[in-house]
Amino acid sequence: MSCTEHKFYERYEDVVMTAKVMIDALDNGTLRNEEMCLHLIHEALHNVPSIFSGLVSEKTEGMPLAKMTKEHFFSRKKSARKIFEQIRSGKSMSRLTRLVMSRARVHRVTKQENLDLIPFQHNPEYTTWQSEYKAVGIKLVPYVRKGSYTYIVEGKTYDSVNELAKAYGMSTAGVVGRCNSKSAKFTEWKRVKNV
Repeated sequence: MSCTEHKFYERYEDVVMTAKVMIDALDNGTLRNEEMCLHLIHEALHNVPSIFSGLVSEKTEGMPLAKMTKEHFFSRKKSARKIFEQIRSGKSMSRLTRLVMSRARVHRVTKQENLDLIPFQHNPEYTTWQSEYKAVGIKLVPYVRKGSYTYIVEGKTYDSVNELAKAYGMSTAGVVGRCNSKSAKFTEWKRVKNV
């Protein structure tokens, strides 16, 4: 899927358009407080739909996804500045929107880990989110939804029913039917519950 096909693409694009209007107003003197404008874009980055990276903290093991805290691993304040810089350097709307989407990404961590990150995120000695996570002791692992399944067909593993259905050009119901079938024809179709 391309970025422009994302269901919230227009909302990310709106952040860019808002920032462009602000910059025009700052440049022509209609607006005078750039810090306030940056703060508004910082807030906009917090309010657009977040994009889950697929990574969670090890400490979230056993927690439902909804109970985990969304952690914007790119500083929204620094991201707002970067958006302004890129607009002023003439980057395309498409590139700027991809930047906003990149900055809307989140990992899932515990509430306490999110709070523990704050001093490191505001410390100039820590220049990357990876160094901030290391300082707090956050180890990221891929999120595996409890109760989900892994599919194995003819020795090849598929992480989702949709992936398998696409690979074989069939419906998800057809995949599940084959995996549950007692027919000798489909003994190579297996569905294993993730724990």
